[in-house]
Amino acid sequence: MLNQPQSWQPPAALCDFLAAGPPPVYIGFGSMAGTDFDRLTRIVFQAQRISGQRVILQRGWGGLSGRDDMNDMLVIDAVPHDWLFPQMAAVVHHGGAGTTAAGLHAGVPSIIMPFGFDQPFWGARLQHLGVSPATLP
Repeated sequence: MLNQPQSWQPPAALCDFLAAGPPPVYIGFGSMAGTDFDRLTRIVFQAQRISGQRVILQRGWGGLSGRDDMNDMLVIDAVPHDWLFPQMAAVVHHGGAGTTAAGLHAGVPSIIMPFGFDQPFWGARLQHLGVSPATLP
């Protein structure tokens, strides 16, 4: 969800998580269904553990999920990017045109993990502009 509807209010759990520490890293792949989201979820957990970063993980169409015992990760459903992204330390996403634009508009680093379509193009474009590292497979 890119822009917040006028009637939208953030869930209390999300506000509490944001207030409880430094800006987290957003990880979400939107409508990308992929073929092995269990593996991708394990990679997200490993990256979070290694980095020590707080993470907001968007469930998305692939059904990414967290565990109840994780104080440093919050799993969310759709949240307007224009509200959420400015509060992030970075955004890790699939590189769709809308999500890429929202990350740029928020002024936070984007790390793109393209699945297909135009996503490799947007990843390469952001790297060429010097606002993102190379895409991650």
